[in-house]
Amino acid sequence: MTITTPALVLGKCQRCMTLQGHGTRVCRSCLSTKFTEETVPAIGIVLGTTIIRRPPAGSNADGAYAVVSLRLDAGPQYTGRLKSINEVCRPGDQVHATKIQDGILQFEKVTE
Repeated sequence: MTITTPALVLGKCQRCMTLQGHGTRVCRSCLSTKFTEETVPAIGIVLGTTIIRRPPAGSNADGAYAVVSLRLDAGPQYTGRLKSINEVCRPGDQVHATKIQDGILQFEKVTE
């Protein structure tokens, strides 16, 4: 099965070469602050999910939405939204990003 998925641009530490999560300013492995950009596929394994039933004040969200925490195949952890609140994902399921909406990646379960 071929999956077309949006890519993520993450920081790669210039000292120890480890990929860092989105927005990291200090390397978690060696404390360096020098990074280069690395593009990786937005695909990974579910660590956990939750439903936000009441969006925070000032949010663009319209009603409840599901959040997924995953470990990217490239290594770092990432948090995004599930495409649908009805999507059933369990820890260990593989998910991939389907689109970016309002700057947030939306994921769905990979089906074979």
